Amino acid sequence: MNHAPMPADRRDQILVRYLDGNLSAAETDALNALLSTDAEARAALREMATQAVAMGDLAREQAMRSPPRSAGLGETAGPRGWRRAAVAVAAGAAAAVIV
Repeated sequence: MNHAPMPADRRDQILVRYLDGNLSAAETDALNALLSTDAEARAALREMATQAVAMGDLAREQAMRSPPRSAGLGETAGPRGWRRAAVAVAAGAAAAVIV
């Protein structure tokens, strides 16, 4: 079964949503199929995962350098939850793609 290649901008939107954990089950299945056949998509995912990990590292470094502050109403200490999740998902995705 031959599918037309996915436009790069659409592919990148899906990859970002995947790294953010915002894909439906059907979209995840479609992405897995794409990654199994498209080396360019795998390379794009590796690059985005690397960037997500670097951003998480930078956020942690900045948090460590900043003086501690009291968490106000609606604030949380440390990096936002999506960053932690993105880093974890990115690391797992990169490992899965590399293997």
